[in-house]
Amino acid sequence: MKKTIILNAVLFLSATLSAQKITNQTLLEMKKAGISEEIIKTKIATEDSHFDVSTQAIVDLKKNGFSDSVISLMIQKNEALKLHFLILSIIF
Repeated sequence: MKKTIILNAVLFLSATLSAQKITNQTLLEMKKAGISEEIIKTKIATEDSHFDVSTQAIVDLKKNGFSDSVISLMIQKNEALKLHFLILSIIF
């Protein structure tokens, strides 16, 4: 019962925060607005995100002037989130 309540709370928070996730499009808008790479990296590191890091998306990011370090951080963040949710699924 306790695990069900905790799982429901996690799912609720996840759904609530999902509306606030930063995406490739968010980063593209920030880049076009002239926001520095340092700020973009900070947003990637600290905000909830959902990035498309498929090969085509990476090509598109490069064409739009994103550095390898920004793209690499996006990939790392996606992998960390996958691991986080895998651990949660094992626990609950």
